[in-house]
Amino acid sequence: MRRMLIPVAVLALAAGSLAEDVYRDAGACSWPFLKIDVGARAAALGGTGLLNSGGLAALSNPALLAFQGASLTGSHNSWFGRTSQNLVAGVIPWGPVGTSAAMRVMNTGGLEYRETPTSEPTGVFSVTDVSLHAALGVGIGSGFALGAGVKYVREKVWTEESAGMCLDFGLLVSPARWLTLAAAAQNLGPGVVMGVKEFRLPRTLRAGASFALPVPPGGATLSGEILKPLDNRPRGGVGLEYRPLDWGALRVGLRVGDPSASLTTGMGLSRGGWTLDYAYIPGNHSLGDTHRFTLTRTL
Repeated sequence: MRRMLIPVAVLALAAGSLAEDVYRDAGACSWPFLKIDVGARAAALGGTGLLNSGGLAALSNPALLAFQGASLTGSHNSWFGRTSQNLVAGVIPWGPVGTSAAMRVMNTGGLEYRETPTSEPTGVFSVTDVSLHAALGVGIGSGFALGAGVKYVREKVWTEESAGMCLDFGLLVSPARWLTLAAAAQNLGPGVVMGVKEFRLPRTLRAGASFALPVPPGGATLSGEILKPLDNRPRGGVGLEYRPLDWGALRVGLRVGDPSASLTTGMGLSRGGWTLDYAYIPGNHSLGDTHRFTLTRTL
């Protein structure tokens, strides 16, 4: 390399690097931002986006689109350090088929680099990631849906760039009124070149379930999810959502096997076709806290 980059801000995109020992495939994949869960509701429920992404389903499980109404959704994630993530998505149903287009932009600025081992940096650089999504979900019979999505991704790290496309597939099954099962395979495709080296995509396999609980007065839902990224160990999350009122929801969750965060919490408010979701996630290892907001307008 012509220059030696020494970032001083921790991105925490590869959470396994915070463990006591390094996973054998750590750093083997490009575009790690694709592994970050989306939406404040899913984040507050332990990161269980496979079942709780709502209008942002195109970025998590396209099979969910088969049961989504028309909507516009925007989300902001004030992440670790100087990293922010912004998303926008629209959903249009066509009978048993739900379609969606979405965009995600993630940026981290103010990263220092040095050409020699000095206390003062030579300068700063930034990392910018953009992904454009198109997805559809098809309902097949009662309580069964399949989904597929394609995305174009572009990443720029200082002066180096990479771009390419990958696919997502999802499945949703509801064998009983109180039980929903889901699975997804994400980020499938050929490797991409960044600089002079080829990297694999962050292929991720996910499975989860949600259970409706008869808790008065409004009911509750317990969700659980496990996922296995190509470049890290399996991890998961559980979350409990309680709706004491039609217009309000309280949420709490726990991330399992994720060194960057453990406890999650949040709430949701709905009124007149608008839904505002908020999630608060304390970071481990002095990473700082993260705040997420998602606003959805039902059309």
